[in-house]
Amino acid sequence: MSLVRIGVILLAVSWLPACGGGGSETAVAPPQPVGNQAPVITVAVSDSAPQEGQTFTLDASTSSDPNNDALTFAWTQTSGMSFSIEDATNPRQSFDLPELTETSEARFEVEVSDGALSSTRTVTVALTNIDQSPKFVGGFSDTKSINVNGLIRDVFAMPAREIDGVSLPGERRDIWFIAVSDTSAAPVHLEELYFSATNEVEINPQTPDLPEYAADAAFVRPVGLASSTLTGQVVIEESANQVRGIGVNLFEDGPAYFDDFSFEFESPCWVIPYFDLGEELAFALVGQRAAGATYLGISFDLLTGFNFPGSSSIKVVDDASSLCTLSFVGSTLGLMPTVVALDTTSDFITLGLDHESHTITVYERFASGNVLRTAQLQTGTTVPLEIYASASVPGFGFVVALSDGEHKGTHRLVFVGVDDSGQIDQEILTWGVGVPSDIVVGNLDDDPLSATEITIIPATSSEAIVFSLSDSQYLNTSPSGSQFYRRNAPLPIVGPRFFEIGLGAERAFNDQFTNMDDGVSGLFITYPDEQVVRFFEHRCDPSDLEVPFRCRASSSPDPLPPGSPPG
Repeated sequence: MSLVRIGVILLAVSWLPACGGGGSETAVAPPQPVGNQAPVITVAVSDSAPQEGQTFTLDASTSSDPNNDALTFAWTQTSGMSFSIEDATNPRQSFDLPELTETSEARFEVEVSDGALSSTRTVTVALTNIDQSPKFVGGFSDTKSINVNGLIRDVFAMPAREIDGVSLPGERRDIWFIAVSDTSAAPVHLEELYFSATNEVEINPQTPDLPEYAADAAFVRPVGLASSTLTGQVVIEESANQVRGIGVNLFEDGPAYFDDFSFEFESPCWVIPYFDLGEELAFALVGQRAAGATYLGISFDLLTGFNFPGSSSIKVVDDASSLCTLSFVGSTLGLMPTVVALDTTSDFITLGLDHESHTITVYERFASGNVLRTAQLQTGTTVPLEIYASASVPGFGFVVALSDGEHKGTHRLVFVGVDDSGQIDQEILTWGVGVPSDIVVGNLDDDPLSATEITIIPATSSEAIVFSLSDSQYLNTSPSGSQFYRRNAPLPIVGPRFFEIGLGAERAFNDQFTNMDDGVSGLFITYPDEQVVRFFEHRCDPSDLEVPFRCRASSSPDPLPPGSPPG
């Protein structure tokens, strides 16, 4: 081989690395494997201090694993009130908090594993007893429970007059009833209540046969001048498009019930029945859902009832409004409107609330449909609220309870009235917890002359909410005898105050007796889930001459026989 060829071969070999064929300093080492790591736990707690009656959740589903391994979960409870864990492997646990008598803590532990390594985390929850201040201390001396076989729909008292031949002594007895059905869609029947020989409130096993009512029946108490002799009950059956009446007369051997009247209306949702026994006339304002309102004038007889020829109705609001709250305001005694005589000089006015648009309307002479003015219902918040309950406040207007539907959410009670020039006025009040289910208007404490209580029955709280309104301060009397809400001074409201009623309340009725030598009065509250009605008896002071009708003899005389009204 020549020297020239050897030189060429050496040159070629020396050039090869530059072409990428070798060179260890440019190679990239493969990644080294990382060791297994334990899962990272994340627990979301829906409410770290849930209140009695509420549901709380512990959710570990967003926990993660650094190695992206599949995870398993194991929940246990380590301390506190015992809760049932049905599936401990579910990353999300939900618990219902029962009624409590004190606040305590409960601890839960979750272990999260990737199959080789595991992590644990402890979660502490404060189980909170509802104990709000200040307390309403006026009221009750005893509580009685009535067990009911069926779905409790309502509780009410039917005023009845005593009749001996044709004489009317004018002494009234209230007969208490529970409205019950087998299911939410089944017809409603009535069970009469009475005081037993042991001074317990019980269902009368000999309740007289009464008609059945539609599943959505609502029971309305009459109002009027001769309050000591009013009788019967008005029943709204919205699904059946009718308003019916129950009549009752008291004889020596017990009450006698009868169908009083029945009138057809499209979707009735509110009735103000007004009876004037002195003039033997009656009328009703019937609010209708999405159908306006109707004025109904009726003639009636003290003994035979209402259904007389000549009864007439006037469609006073002929539109798509839902006037499902109506109230008399500034009525002049003795000059209430009737079909036969409309006194246009009277300052009788009516307030109405449309439950769909939340529009308030002031009607001058409701039977004529004359609108004085309108206004929007004020709530003082931008949070959307729904109407949950409303009630008429005689001589004032009405109250409306609204809520966003959350237990610890936004709740409002709005007082709606008018001043003596017919201007709409609204007073907005609040409370902390409890979605409203019902409103009861009536005196709760041991002085019936002091104030009217507005009591909110909450569906989600164990404490009722009370606002007290002083009658003497908020009413003015005009020269014509009318009473108006006075706005030259602040609305004299005390509250909210609270008292214990327990969880599960739905409907209530506050009954106050008059003209009774040995009576009893109190607050009835329904608890459908428990199938129980509780009677909170008003406190009684026999030495107080202003409230003798609250007192029931401690040594009960002859017990009331079945079929007789309590008291």
